[in-house]
Amino acid sequence: AYTDFIGSAGLNLTSGYFDKLRYYGGLRLGLIYRTNVYPTGGLECGVDVDLSKDLYIGIKAGYGYRSDLMAISLPTKWEESTSVRVGYAFE
Repeated sequence: AYTDFIGSAGLNLTSGYFDKLRYYGGLRLGLIYRTNVYPTGGLECGVDVDLSKDLYIGIKAGYGYRSDLMAISLPTKWEESTSVRVGYAFE
């Protein structure tokens, strides 16, 4: 088990009727805690679709460097990941 704190910065573009589609991409940096703290970094991109004024769904893909695997005697590596996002905007 591990805990990670990751932030990202990059470009954010919208398109479609009433700007219902959002495309984003950029760099991500963070820290992973697994018995010690290890740095991580990489790239991410994704697409979100607004379902209503406050609700969206999307898909995100990332490619990042995992240095925390040293804690469990595995070599560090670059790794792909994907996720489905569901979000709510509080206003």
